[in-house]
Amino acid sequence: MTTLQKTLIKPTWKAEEIHAINSKMAAKQMMVTMKVLAKHGEEIKKEWETEMRDSMKQYFVEKNVKTPIEFAQAKAELEANLYGSEVEVWGDDKEAHFTYKTCGMWKAMEACGVTKEQMEKMSSGFESCVKNMAQEFGFQGELKFEGEIPTITYRK
Repeated sequence: MTTLQKTLIKPTWKAEEIHAINSKMAAKQMMVTMKVLAKHGEEIKKEWETEMRDSMKQYFVEKNVKTPIEFAQAKAELEANLYGSEVEVWGDDKEAHFTYKTCGMWKAMEACGVTKEQMEKMSSGFESCVKNMAQEFGFQGELKFEGEIPTITYRK
């Protein structure tokens, strides 16, 4: 194919298509990253996690998050708009809950062929991520599963 004239490409994708592609690309990047980091040891993995958490924390700082409910709401909006997740949020300034009805990233990882064993390992990493990110804001973070449905609780 040859294009002799400049062609302006404008956004045309619908939200559902953006969510599906974005979550699948992010899932693949995360899987590749974890695979490579595993070859270099736990210390480099922890360094990467700290750097990633610091960059994610900046998003919530810019949203002026101060309470558990503000944090849960901001996280739910981010997940819904980036990955197409459906999340229920409830609580107050002392304790808030965040339950995935559907998780765009988990669906994308499943579509990428992640094994049950890999998913279990990632669940453990997810729990650590929840706790560590909550601590960045002076909260406690707790992850519980009811079947395959994860609920996160943030407490002051």
